[in-house]
Amino acid sequence: MASTNEFMLTPVGRIVAGNLATPYTKDATGKERERPQWFIAVAFDKRNPEFGALWQKIAAKAAQDWRAGETQRRDFSWKFEDGDDPKFAQREGYPGHYVLKLTSGFAPKVYDNSQPVKQMAPEQIKTGYFVRCNIGVSGNGSTQTPGMYLNLDMVQFVAYGSEIQTGPDANQVFAAPPAALPPGASATPLAPVGGLPPGAGAPPSYPPAAGPAPQYGGPAQAPGYPPAAGPQFAAPQPFGAPPAYPAQAAPQAPGYPQAPGYPAAPGGAPAAGPFAGNAPGPYPPTNGQMPPASASPAMPATGPMTYPSNGAIPQAPGYPAAPQAPGMPAPDYGFLTPQIPRWS
Repeated sequence: MASTNEFMLTPVGRIVAGNLATPYTKDATGKERERPQWFIAVAFDKRNPEFGALWQKIAAKAAQDWRAGETQRRDFSWKFEDGDDPKFAQREGYPGHYVLKLTSGFAPKVYDNSQPVKQMAPEQIKTGYFVRCNIGVSGNGSTQTPGMYLNLDMVQFVAYGSEIQTGPDANQVFAAPPAALPPGASATPLAPVGGLPPGAGAPPSYPPAAGPAPQYGGPAQAPGYPPAAGPQFAAPQPFGAPPAYPAQAAPQAPGYPQAPGYPAAPGGAPAAGPFAGNAPGPYPPTNGQMPPASASPAMPATGPMTYPSNGAIPQAPGYPAAPQAPGMPAPDYGFLTPQIPRWS
């Protein structure tokens, strides 16, 4: 029957198989696993008493989880190997050691040997390095294939060791050089056939074009037709004085009759430009206005202007007349209502 994990700390051992960085996706028969599995095999020196104490704990946990004597079966899976077994004699790190096979369905947490410990990347611990492991020990609960689980929980790097290479040794495989090279083979790099590939080396240089550079003008002349006259453009003129414009006569204000004694405004230009002499021809005065003093035509002489008297102011009824001051002439109020002379 299945049981809960009992965590145990191993003594220092050496990783002799597997790795902490890459999980296994296939089992021993090559069949795909339902879930990846991390695996390492750690070898412990048989002379180390710490391993004997650890093994006693593992055996006690097995007796607790398997009470029907399953641990006495020959097929009971202890997850344990004797490194002195002849089938392991050729494996590095096995002889003289007990080897525990540790697995996990999750990536184990990996730490360094500092105090306090710091987490490190799993690929930093190579096969052949020395480690300590915290493992969860429990029965697997299978009556068909009874055994123990040694679940890998945490790994601590302790010391470096000779890195163990799995699979064939490349130095042994390629130890003998080839007997001869086939035709076309060279010990040094060769230039590719047909020149350098695009982007390789300096760009090719080209000789300068012979003859003068072509002149580009208008379109080519069609045969049998006279040449088309190109557009003629006048040469640009330098900037100088602004162009002269003909003078225009001052317009006559509409709706006003010409004042008597004044000739009509001449149709020619003013006397000598905008800043010399008088302003251009005068505009006719309206009723009750004096002609402008700057008018060009001479104003005819006239006599003194007289204003008719309006007579005495009538006396308001019911009021006596105001007495006349001695020595003063009677007042004339005609100036209060002057008559505006009319010019037409």
